[in-house]
Order: sequence, then C-alpha cells, then structure tokens
Amino acid sequence: MVAKDPSLDEMRDEAYRRQDNLAADIDELIDRVNPKNAVQRWKNEIVGSVKSFSEAGDGKTPSNGALAVAGGVIGLVVLTTGIAIAVALSGDDEKKAHKEAEKAREQAAKDAEKAREDARKARAAFFEDVQTKARNAEKQVRGGIEQARKDATKSRKKARKNAAKARRSTSSDIEKALKRAHKAVAKATR
Repeated sequence: MVAKDPSLDEMRDEAYRRQDNLAADIDELIDRVNPKNAVQRWKNEIVGSVKSFSEAGDGKTPSNGALAVAGGVIGLVVLTTGIAIAVALSGDDEKKAHKEAEKAREQAAKDAEKAREDARKARAAFFEDVQTKARNAEKQVRGGIEQARKDATKSRKKARKNAAKARRSTSSDIEKALKRAHKAVAKATR
C-alpha cells in the first residue's frame, strides 16, 4: 500500500496553524512578563486572600471587622511592596521580554520560511512525481497501441491467407462438382 503524500493545501494549512500557535505563545509570553499585568495578578490574589481571610468561608464563624482591617492592611503592604518590586524590575523584565519576543519573532520567521521552503520542495516533488507517472502512462499507451497495430497486421495477414485458401478450396470444390455433373450428364445421355 502506497502512503498518501500530504497535499500542498494541507501543508500550507499546517504552516499557517504553526505560525498562529507561535504567535499566540509569543503574545502569552509578553502578557506574562508585562509588569502591569503582573501587578494586576498580584492585586487579584491579594484581594482574594483578604476576602477569604476577612470572611468566614465555612459559614460557621462570623466575620470579624478587626480581622478584615488587619487583612486589608497586610494586603495593602504586600500590594505596595509588589508594585515597588515590579517597578524596580520592570526595566529589566521589559527588556528581557522584548528580547525574548524578538527571538520568538525571529524563530517564527525562520519556521515560516522553513515551512514555505518545505512546501516548495513538496510541490516540486509532487509535480515531478506527476510528470514521471504521466510519462510512464504515455509509454504504456504507446506500447499498447504498437502491440494493437502488430496484432491487427497479423490478423489481416491471417485473414488474407484464409481467404485465399477458401478461394482455392471453393474453386477446387466447384471444379469437382462440375466434373461430377459432366459425368452424370454423359452417363444420362448414353
């Protein structure tokens, strides 16, 4: 059984899919290292922990205002510290993120070029294969036509021989019949 080669459209779709996946990965990486988004994530985590700290999650313990205030103060301190750290590291992180994004873009460009080159090679191989198969089919058809000509020539020769033989046989049979008829007439007239 011959393995089916992927079509050019399938390979192009695969290249586009890979490029889209790589672009989504780059966007996600940039989003993760963006200091503003990091601060927002930290803020959400702190707010969630303060809410769970200040409210009784089990429904049995009443909420305590002092604990809520303490949780809020702790959250504010942690949030402020996180913001200060994010601001301090933002220059380095941002540069690092840009470098990583640039590397990812370069890699995406290389991958896309490789996919295009693979598609060109596959297309060339496909057309070469089609041309080879077409040449082979043409040879087979020409061979079949030549064999049919030979068979027709043989058939014509054989038919001519048979016709000539039939004519000779018929002429001989007519001569024999005439001789018998002459003998019968000669015998009848005596």
